[in-house]
Amino acid sequence: MKRITFLCISMLSCLGRNAYCDVIGADNAVSLLLTYTFPANPTKPNRIASFGRVENGFSLSTAATSLIFDSVFPVSGPIALNGGTLILTSDLIFTNPALLLSWGNVTGNNHTISLNPGTSSIPTFAATFQDTKLILNNDVTLSSVTTFSGNCSIEGNGYRLALGSIGAINISGQLLLHDVVLDGVVGANVKCLNDNALLILDQTTWIQKGNYTFLTGAFQCRNEVIFKGAATFTYQTLKTSVINANASLLLDSGFTFIYDPIRLASKALLTFVDATSLLVLNNATLHSTTTGLNLTNGSMVIGGDSILSSDLKTTGTIVLDNGITLGDGLLASSDFAVDIATGARLRIDTGSLNYKNLLISSWLMENSLSTLNLGAHTTLRLFKSLNLGLGIAVCDDNVTIARAANAKLLGNVSAGNNLVFTQI
Repeated sequence: MKRITFLCISMLSCLGRNAYCDVIGADNAVSLLLTYTFPANPTKPNRIASFGRVENGFSLSTAATSLIFDSVFPVSGPIALNGGTLILTSDLIFTNPALLLSWGNVTGNNHTISLNPGTSSIPTFAATFQDTKLILNNDVTLSSVTTFSGNCSIEGNGYRLALGSIGAINISGQLLLHDVVLDGVVGANVKCLNDNALLILDQTTWIQKGNYTFLTGAFQCRNEVIFKGAATFTYQTLKTSVINANASLLLDSGFTFIYDPIRLASKALLTFVDATSLLVLNNATLHSTTTGLNLTNGSMVIGGDSILSSDLKTTGTIVLDNGITLGDGLLASSDFAVDIATGARLRIDTGSLNYKNLLISSWLMENSLSTLNLGAHTTLRLFKSLNLGLGIAVCDDNVTIARAANAKLLGNVSAGNNLVFTQI
């Protein structure tokens, strides 16, 4: 068969020197690149040209090496960036048998890196991504500290991104996680590096293997987001996080979300766009420290045996008890609706619940087994009337129900010892 004249398989014929940089391939003819190591280039980046085909991998010689990837073809073979810089001017699609040996610094210019299905780990080499979309096509373990700057995203395709023992995600710009199962979150191994950084969770499952603290920046929920694990998520940032319209944040069985804004004494740093913005407790706990937490505009669905709790602080004879507040008592659109599902129980375990919703429909108990349980020594403050409907309120011993003028608790109430009624 006659050889196609524009296909060059000789590395020498596809390698040119251009102002102290190596250029692989051409922009007007297809050429095949054999395994090649790009040299350090103090004046100008190396380049893989538009029609350079990389089927046997490539490497950057040192951390001082930079390479422009401009090829329209997928890449296979062993890839070693060795801490150098990869600049994308087109999408980089890895195909089997591509093998990532080491990472480096990627300037994506809003292009995509698609990992091949054979990639199951990202090596132990610190990496940075700027303005890059990373696509997973397999479960992947991250074994390095990886920093995302500019506008970055990870498209998970439903696969698991596991954080290894030294794996971590640092965000200095905006990072979107879409359709990702993020596993192994603990301590601060997913971190906003500054208060302008933003983590967007979109159709993402967040799995903790231990307690975690969110100290800087903000997060945002889109579509369905699930937090899992028998652990605590402690919210300490001074920035406001948002559950978007038609989105839900589900705290799954055994999970505890602690609202503890130590950097700014605000009760309103967890916000909901409208009534379609949902907080779902499924055998989970929402806890506030002494700052207190005000929930407005959204909705909360209670499943299983779930808990609201808050801390109290006593100084002499003064008790600071800000508790968790639903609604603002001013606008019906600011109500924070509650739906206690069939057979579910919402327990006020410590502290107080302040009820300020204006609409009767903003409190729903689906059947006679739907329960509001006021734990011992807790307080229910009724700034507005609360209608239990089909459900029941069960008061343990030494419960206080404080009522504003004309505010009532309507429905079936089971009282323990020493139930106290007071005025607000």
